[in-house]
Amino acid sequence: VGHAGTLDPMATGLLIVCVGKATKLVDRYQGMIKGYSGVFRLGEATSTWDADSPVS
Repeated sequence: VGHAGTLDPMATGLLIVCVGKATKLVDRYQGMIKGYSGVFRLGEATSTWDADSPVS
């Protein structure tokens, strides 16, 4: 069993798991183009600078 990377703790997405002979394809999956998207608001902050604390 092999996987093509891990997700960041606060991320959502797809975790590709390969079994048996398919583990030889892990490098191919890791080399694929990744896309990211996000939403943000200007002028707001948290005390910890991440999503673990309330927005002020």
